[in-house]
Amino acid sequence: MNTALTYTSYLKNKNALQFSYVWDAYKTGGDLDSLEMATHSIRFAFLFNTK
Repeated sequence: MNTALTYTSYLKNKNALQFSYVWDAYKTGGDLDSLEMATHSIRFAFLFNTK
């Protein structure tokens, strides 16, 4: 399962700041060899206009 929540804020010069929260979860079946794993990430990006 993968979930992402992203917020983008545009600046007056048409550049943008982007903030994201990403959550990944993995689960395998089986009684003896089951595996569960989750990762959480916070990401920041600067998006710039090239025109």
